Amino acid sequence: MSHCRLLLFAVLLALMIGCFSYTKPDSKKVFKDGVNMLYGQITRDNLFSEYPAWYDNYVDYVPDSTIITSLSAPHPNLKIEIFMGTWCSDSRREVPRFFKTVDESKFVQNNQIKIWAVDRGKSLDSGLTDERSITIVSTFILYRNDKEIGRIIESPENENIEKDLLIIIKGS
Repeated sequence: MSHCRLLLFAVLLALMIGCFSYTKPDSKKVFKDGVNMLYGQITRDNLFSEYPAWYDNYVDYVPDSTIITSLSAPHPNLKIEIFMGTWCSDSRREVPRFFKTVDESKFVQNNQIKIWAVDRGKSLDSGLTDERSITIVSTFILYRNDKEIGRIIESPENENIEKDLLIIIKGS
């Protein structure tokens, strides 16, 4: 009987350790300008973990399948910087749509994307927003071989973000 208790104790201990060892992505949330927000360089995991409604927007979005097919070739020489605010409705709409487009088309990998969460003044302590001339969010900057090839600012100029991405990529 004591052998069974010891085994049960070991199993329970392993389960408890497993439960407590999970860590959610490091929070980048700060209280700034009277609002709780993500600030600085973040990841998609940070964003979706701290703001589950953004993930819901991702799940609900259905990109244009013909454009997804056109985007589907990998572009290893592309890099994308996203400047967004967790307090911004345009960012809340467009950033999840961007990630859904990326996931369905696979035209870039996650390591080709950097996300910057800015404050309500659209700035970062590093001065990067001034360097990149960010005055409106969301702003997506696309680079090919480290040279800027286009931007999507606030909302797509065409029907959707995937069409704007395709136009920028094919036009450069």
